[in-house]
Amino acid sequence: MVYAISHTTDYIAKILVSRKKGTVHSVYSKTINLKIDSFLLALQATASPISPISLITTLDEASMEKLPVIPGQQVTTTALGINIATSGETITFNYRNAFITFTRLLPMTYPNKIVPVLQQALDESHLNGFRPIFSETAAEGIVFSSLDSLLFLTFAQTKINQCTAFFKQYNYGDAASELVSLVGLGIGLTPSGDDFLCGVLAGLILCSQWLHPFSRSLKEQLERHLDNTNDISQEFLKCALRGHFGQAVMNLSSAASVQDILPAFEAIGHSSGIDSLCGIFYAISLYTPKP
Repeated sequence: MVYAISHTTDYIAKILVSRKKGTVHSVYSKTINLKIDSFLLALQATASPISPISLITTLDEASMEKLPVIPGQQVTTTALGINIATSGETITFNYRNAFITFTRLLPMTYPNKIVPVLQQALDESHLNGFRPIFSETAAEGIVFSSLDSLLFLTFAQTKINQCTAFFKQYNYGDAASELVSLVGLGIGLTPSGDDFLCGVLAGLILCSQWLHPFSRSLKEQLERHLDNTNDISQEFLKCALRGHFGQAVMNLSSAASVQDILPAFEAIGHSSGIDSLCGIFYAISLYTPKP
């Protein structure tokens, strides 16, 4: 069977320029993750949010679930597509005519102007994750389902506050260490701590601080601690460390209102998008003078 890929990214296109071999890494309801060399690629159902590792197919979620694809099956790539050797046949995903989305983030011209819009978006969101740390509205209405969820948020808030304190003392190495302790914090395919850190890295680019001593220390320490989280989350952190982000983040530079921001971020994972938005808000706020 041959299926079409409608959208992919420049990040993925560079990986697939030559014939390679790999395996199916994992399978979920609307995503098939492939391990190609040292990279993870995500075959996704149509209309899925685009991340740097996305290969968006023309299949809906129900059709994706019916595919006889399981972890460990052999994968090969050609100049035209991706072949998965299932037990009964070879399934091919053709990306010859795929639209390529660019995912390398660039700085914003006036990042300080988006801070109040990001704050409003966090206040109006109905999701939690790290949001109660940055939104009084969320903090007032939150109900903890367990002691673990309370401890999780308390730990994260402590580390973020300590990072801020060290940053204000120009102790950038220790500030970065506090944030790096969030790697792997939380549950799910991409733990909240990792999503937040991806957002922080995006925020540092957006406010033109990618080469600041704090940024350099954070990137160096993150590289050394990637093994503290799972494979999928590692891949997104690696993308962020290389300056590549999903479509919701890429669109921030042209966003003018909460309506331009919130729906796109809330559509990403359970709270992954909102956790990333918290990280972006935090990073830009570190470098933005308070009014």
